[in-house]
Amino acid sequence: MSIDCKFIEEKLIEYVYDEITDNYTIEEIKQHLKICFKCREKYEAYIKIKENIKKIDINFPEEVWDLHRQEIKKKLYERKTAIAVIKETIFNLFNIKKIVFAFLIILFAFVGIQFVKTNQENEKYKKIIENIDILENISVIEQLDFYTKIKEGDFNL
Repeated sequence: MSIDCKFIEEKLIEYVYDEITDNYTIEEIKQHLKICFKCREKYEAYIKIKENIKKIDINFPEEVWDLHRQEIKKKLYERKTAIAVIKETIFNLFNIKKIVFAFLIILFAFVGIQFVKTNQENEKYKKIIENIDILENISVIEQLDFYTKIKEGDFNL
């Protein structure tokens, strides 16, 4: 039954000034404030600001305060939006770089492994070819030796 902190931060000023009419949202905020220290700290700071404002004896009509609150909300939202865009852009750039870097590492590892395997197989085939050549040479030598013995008249093979 928990809402994320971003949603709470967006609704916190409205909650402090009793501007939220949806009971479900109010209950969600209350539950979240019980478990989230960070949001609870912000809530308590807003409450202190609200109480300090009440202590100031300025006779502005409520409409002026409403306009002031709306401007504060607007500026907070714009600031959060700009910061969020910057953070998201930086985060995405680093993630893209990490992904490309990881892909390149995997690609180089794969190419390196294939290169080593190919070299090992080539060496194996070279040895087999050398052994075949040796066997063919031995066979030729044996045949020459056989013909040489026949020529010399040595039939005791």
